[in-house]
Amino acid sequence: FVNYYNTNDAAVIAIDDGKEWFYKEPPFKGRGDKDIFNVGIGYKITKEVRLFGEYMRGVKDVDSSVGRDGYVARIEYKGYDINKPGSFGLVANYYNQSSNSVLIPTIAANKFLFRGGYEGWNLGARYTLAKNIYALVDYFDTESKLGNNRDKVLVTELYFLF
Repeated sequence: FVNYYNTNDAAVIAIDDGKEWFYKEPPFKGRGDKDIFNVGIGYKITKEVRLFGEYMRGVKDVDSSVGRDGYVARIEYKGYDINKPGSFGLVANYYNQSSNSVLIPTIAANKFLFRGGYEGWNLGARYTLAKNIYALVDYFDTESKLGNNRDKVLVTELYFLF
């Protein structure tokens, strides 16, 4: 796939620094103005294992202290199906994204958008409990590209689809 994203302060609205939600005037105004190109590819290694890679490149230097590049590597095992109780999927991701190359970071790295971006990984699982009901668990371990900020987050969710 190939994508292009152009935003005008959109990313700023969704950023949480752990204390409050950002949407302030300077110095944050304009930090959500981004042009980002990305390209990705997926490959089915076996019937149950898939590998993905994605490269991003920011056109603008929103934060000149870091580069404009970013990438994500992902491996998936099996895959849950909301129509098949007992089905499950496992996933592992590695992230290395500058704040110039990403719109809104993963849930674990939201506060790092204004700290140069982030690098880290996550492990996740999805399990179908009953038809149209599934649960997920995700663990994220990320750190900011600038400074010495690290965050570890465990996310659990339960979905009912109608």
